[in-house]
Amino acid sequence: MIRALLLCCSLAVAGPLCAQTQVDSAYEQAYDRITDMLEGRATPSFKQAVFEVENAYFLGALDPVAFNVQIHRLASIAEAWAQSNKLDNYHAKDSVTFLRNGAVFHLMTDTIFIAPGIPINLPYRYDTVDFFAWHDWTKMFVSKLLVTHSGNCHSMPLFYKILCEELGSAAYLAMAPGHMYLKQYSEKIGWYNTELTSACFPSDAWIMASGYVNTDAIRSGLYMDTLGVRESLALFLVDLAQGYQGRAEPMDDAFVLRCCNTALTHYPACAQALLLKAAVLGDREPVTASSAMQPVTNPELESTLATLVNLGYHEIPLEVYLQWMSELARDPMKYANPLITPTNRPTTP
Repeated sequence: MIRALLLCCSLAVAGPLCAQTQVDSAYEQAYDRITDMLEGRATPSFKQAVFEVENAYFLGALDPVAFNVQIHRLASIAEAWAQSNKLDNYHAKDSVTFLRNGAVFHLMTDTIFIAPGIPINLPYRYDTVDFFAWHDWTKMFVSKLLVTHSGNCHSMPLFYKILCEELGSAAYLAMAPGHMYLKQYSEKIGWYNTELTSACFPSDAWIMASGYVNTDAIRSGLYMDTLGVRESLALFLVDLAQGYQGRAEPMDDAFVLRCCNTALTHYPACAQALLLKAAVLGDREPVTASSAMQPVTNPELESTLATLVNLGYHEIPLEVYLQWMSELARDPMKYANPLITPTNRPTTP
């Protein structure tokens, strides 16, 4: 099944530029299926929405059977690990859910053995070379992560949430400047963060440590809020638009703006949708905090930039972001949540 996924990825990305009509058709279909979920015409499915975004980029070549079989296989491994392990000093009513989430975390961050010395699954590592997928957009994809065991702060949280939902537990996406992570809830611990790029559980202080998350951004829901079903699905429309930008030649700004506007209808505080919309309206020039304060002659652009400012948006410089993430990687305990300890995490009997 991994071979089937890899073949689809190779054919779709490495082949010659496809006809624009094929690109438009693939993206229109994905847009319709995700908006059907958002607007109640289809049952919402996080996993299916992930597949729709990635399959559109691969122009329909991604194998849905292989994708679902791989997800089911890995969820089964996590469940088996949970059944074979235990929690020390955790006896709250949600102990089964907490253990399953811990099993998914273990599956993603450590090797799981089917027998002594025989691994059944290897850990998924952070891509330290092309972490923003500037050179290869498929590095944003769960399907790519399944094949390469390498991902970023986009593909890894999506994969984690998919596996948790397969096991019947909950995990919520949360946003920070240029970053995605996870929030989860425990009856004993309360809300806690899960950071997969560094395999740790940082406190809220880590999110705010860069100085680019202010109280306005938290209060407005721009950052550090849990994304519900509608917000998560709306975020996929932004992913769809960004993938389309890399696939279409020439690019149709109208499609990108439609994705952004629909996303904002269901998730008004979506920084990614606002930034992408502003970039397209401003002739695709990057939006910065300083440009957001400059007078403009386009009323729609002016309104979009004003919304960003009112929500508390501040641009985080690339060097600050890299320093912020590398500090966590070097010393994950510095901002660790003190309530997540070796005594309440899953351990081998």
